[in-house]
Amino acid sequence: MKLTLTEQFYVNYSRDDTNTLATDLWNKIQREFHCCGVSGGLKSSWSWWLYQKSKWFEQQKGPDEFKNYVPESCCDVTLANLTECQRLQDSGGPVFIPAQRQPSMVTDPNPALYHKGCYDAVRESITENSAVIAAVILVTILITVICIALAACVCMEIRYDNYVV
Repeated sequence: MKLTLTEQFYVNYSRDDTNTLATDLWNKIQREFHCCGVSGGLKSSWSWWLYQKSKWFEQQKGPDEFKNYVPESCCDVTLANLTECQRLQDSGGPVFIPAQRQPSMVTDPNPALYHKGCYDAVRESITENSAVIAAVILVTILITVICIALAACVCMEIRYDNYVV
């Protein structure tokens, strides 16, 4: 996960199908699970801060204060505008992540930025829905066993009556 995020995310997006797929998948997961980066939380170097170590961040032009520190898919745009979520904040305003360049310096979380890592968010979602997942698996197994039993009955009936198929 770390490698695809740092090496493939929005790198040669329109020219490399593998990178396009990786980018689209990251964006979809981050939007659906309200997460950003790989793992960890607010002060983790593997969550939202990992984007600052990616090729996507490096290929942005201009000084750091005009770069996007996280992609749009890491932001809840219903709470704030993208600039407040993606870019460094000036020292005159409130200090939000990703305002700091190091996750250990984070003091106040930006409510518009998803700071939980996606691995953790997906794992948590699976854990929360484990009963539903187990029920679906059991019903599928039960239906399969019933179908096999019915097929065996049909075969026995054909054999018993000496039908030629």
